[in-house]
Amino acid sequence: MVDIDNTIADYTNGLRDYIRECGHGEDECPCPEPTAYDFTLTDGWPFSGDPKAFTWWHTRAVADGLYSREEPYTGAAEALNQLHDAGWNVIMATSRADDWRGESQRWLHRNGFQFDGYYNGDKTLLTPDVLIDDRPVTLEAMAAKGVTVLHPDHAYCTATPAKCSTGGRGAADSGRRALKATEGMDVEIERRCGMVTGASCGNVTLSWIPGDGRNGTRSWVLATHAGDSIRRIRLSWNELGDLAAILQSIANAERERRG
Repeated sequence: MVDIDNTIADYTNGLRDYIRECGHGEDECPCPEPTAYDFTLTDGWPFSGDPKAFTWWHTRAVADGLYSREEPYTGAAEALNQLHDAGWNVIMATSRADDWRGESQRWLHRNGFQFDGYYNGDKTLLTPDVLIDDRPVTLEAMAAKGVTVLHPDHAYCTATPAKCSTGGRGAADSGRRALKATEGMDVEIERRCGMVTGASCGNVTLSWIPGDGRNGTRSWVLATHAGDSIRRIRLSWNELGDLAAILQSIANAERERRG
């Protein structure tokens, strides 16, 4: 799951450019890179120390097309598209409650982002495998749920629990690092109609069984191949989640053992 503002889209520079267009020069308002997620805590902006003034500026900028005018971070689309092509289910997520014109999705398509879903709301209500985001409170909440979190290298992100920073280039390097984690595994992903329906690695395959499985639930089949013999285990959605958690715990324990 990938955030938009200041993760793949340069909100800071977009807002700065808008303030310049409104006649506030660099001498009057230098508009430096924010040192806190709350922009009002950074000096040099026309709304510094005044949350109501920030809301006024943000609302005015959005009304004048800020969400359409933000520039994507260099390499962000390419990195996330590599993840998508490698079989990751990419969900674009934002908390832009004021995007009533639907500019966010048009911006994503226009800038070449490939994604499997779009979500606008409270991200902490979801539990993705990985979250790439810049909001410290969200990162901390998701990390507490066991979600792997990655963040850009903004000054206000440095104290978050994420293990990966990105040199200020948003999701581009985060995406490449996540992709690198799959290198050498030789995992083949099967897709149908844009949805992951199976995967294989070595002698192990995981396949989705369409329709209703046992007890009326859709299920997956985990199979191991040894010569001509095949052993199969049918898993419900809950059991599949439990299996993923067990494997992740084993992988984490092995990494800790190796130091």
